[in-house]
Formats: sequence, structure tokens, C-alpha cells
Amino acid sequence: MATEFEPNRAEVLRYLGYRDAEADEQTKSLMEDVTKELKAISTPKLVSRTTGIEHLPDGISCRDCKLMLPGKDLKRHLSGCTKAILLAVTLGVDIEKRLRVYEATDLVRAMMMDACASAMVEAVCEDFTKQEAEKYKDSYLTQRFSPGYGDLPLEIQPDFLRVLDTARKIGLTCNDSCLMLPRKSVSAIIGISPAPVSVRTRCETCRMQKNCQFRKRGEMCENNG
Repeated sequence: MATEFEPNRAEVLRYLGYRDAEADEQTKSLMEDVTKELKAISTPKLVSRTTGIEHLPDGISCRDCKLMLPGKDLKRHLSGCTKAILLAVTLGVDIEKRLRVYEATDLVRAMMMDACASAMVEAVCEDFTKQEAEKYKDSYLTQRFSPGYGDLPLEIQPDFLRVLDTARKIGLTCNDSCLMLPRKSVSAIIGISPAPVSVRTRCETCRMQKNCQFRKRGEMCENNG
């Protein structure tokens, strides 16, 4: 992906816990410095696959890739959809390495880089979604829904990544806990519907709903963008 992605500064500050307070000049300067570093070492890569879907009593079946996505929450999210886009995004292994260095040597910079990288991977996803919306301009796209949301188990992650061949295509794998490596990565499903779709906040199906610090502050995380 040749496009240079800019992390949303407001999102970065939100990840760092800022709400109404204005960030001081030192924080702003660090954010700009880390953003510059991040853009120099990141290698955003994305792979996607569009598949026809079948609505089953216990979930969604992806007809073209023989992937079963169990759970009522995703089925409800994809209500009315006839197709779905499976996607995976990563910022690359160099950010992972740099984060590990800063986590051991400079925790403040590590926190800033973590926040900036989260905002950057979100920017990559948003850019892709806009492109797909233009591609399917006669249809309607849902918001993204990722493994681990609601009752869609995180345990499907290995099969999800296998179907997209992410290890070979973009260097994205997952560990025994089904967490993606490199960490600054996203996998998700976007529904394609011939009719307008209802917009539901992902808070409704998020497993972190009860303990979410964003919700306690009356805010939403990037997953509701």
C-alpha cells in the first residue's frame, strides 16, 4: 500500500486518556515526533476477500471460502446482507520491534507510539472502507465487526487469517492465544447489503462493555467509527 496514512491526532489523545483537557506542548511535540517516526518505519499492508454469505440458525457461512462464523451477534449485524468482505490489516513488524524497545527503555514514548499506531491502523481501515463504499456504491456497507466482538469467538482468528492467507501475503499470524502478531493489526468483516443497513454501536456487542474506560467517560473507542 503506497498511501501514507496519518493517525488522527484527536484519536491519539483519546487513547492516552485525554478528554476535555488540552494537551500540553510537550505532549503535542512528542506526538508529532512519534508520528514522524511511525510513518518512517510502518509498512501498512492489507488483504481482503469478498464472499457470498448464507444466514444459518447458528451463524454465518461464507460460501466461497468455507468459513463458518458462529454467533447471533454477527448474524444480526449482517442482517439483510448477501455478501461480506473479509479483511486483515497490519502496520508491519518494524513497529512491533520498536515498541518492544521503548517498552523496555522509555515507557512514555512507548505509550505514545502505541496510541499513534492504533490510530494509524484505524486510518488504514477507514481508507479501505471508503474505497469499498465507492466500489459498491449501489449497495450498503455495514460497520466492521471483528473476531472477539460479542459472541463471535476470538478462537476463529486462526481460520479467519488462514482463509485470507495473511501469513504469506502480509506477514500476519496469530499466537496460541489467538492474538494477532504483529500487535498493531486488525481483522474484520464488513457486510454488503442491497438495502440500507441499521447502524448499531459496537458497544452493544463488545466483551469489554462493562469495564470499558471510554464508556465510563461517555465516549466510544475507535471500533465505533
